[in-house]
Amino acid sequence: MKKQKEDKICVYIVSRNYGKFLKKSIGSVLAQTFKNWQLYLINDGSTDSTLKIYNNFKKRNKKKITVLNFKKSIGLQKLSNHVLKNIKTEYILRLDADDWLHECALELMFNEIKKNKNNGLVYSGYYYTNIYGKIIGVENNFDLIKNNNVPPHGACCLISVKDLIAVGGYSTEFKAQDGWDLWFKLKNKVKYKCIPLPLFYYRKHGYSLSDNYKKILKERSKIF
Repeated sequence: MKKQKEDKICVYIVSRNYGKFLKKSIGSVLAQTFKNWQLYLINDGSTDSTLKIYNNFKKRNKKKITVLNFKKSIGLQKLSNHVLKNIKTEYILRLDADDWLHECALELMFNEIKKNKNNGLVYSGYYYTNIYGKIIGVENNFDLIKNNNVPPHGACCLISVKDLIAVGGYSTEFKAQDGWDLWFKLKNKVKYKCIPLPLFYYRKHGYSLSDNYKKILKERSKIF
């Protein structure tokens, strides 16, 4: 994996048969006002159009986009660690394949995390949308995070690569916990900042991992 010297942020997208959402997700990275990024598009054993879509975007932007193709599913945590171990950027951000970023997301997050050398994580609010991308709500209950140790959304947090590596990266023994393990690893070791604006769009639909509440609660109980 190679990067240009000026690139500061690695954005990565993992798709397992989420091809129908990818053009919106990838397009939101290409449209960012902040341009010093590298994008990793990872196919986790998909049987749909995921790889074809990835390669089409790669053809148009070879210097900025890397495609990783895994014929068999490896899982989000292991793939996240694979990216983490190979990149050379300062910061990393996971964008779920069915979600997308506000065009100013990376710029605002990067500016915020650079304000203090001890900042290790920046999170924001976000919009809820339906399967068609229509906004149906907004998440801005930031007091819940500060006062009750509830983590922000697992995706779309800008995280320091060195700090993430220092805590051992993503724990592969947990599944469907969407950032809980990572949050508890980092929150007492780094400064974390909130941007009180909705900076990404979280699509709610029947295929969303977060709809499988029993599985999530089971994995969170393991973390605790």
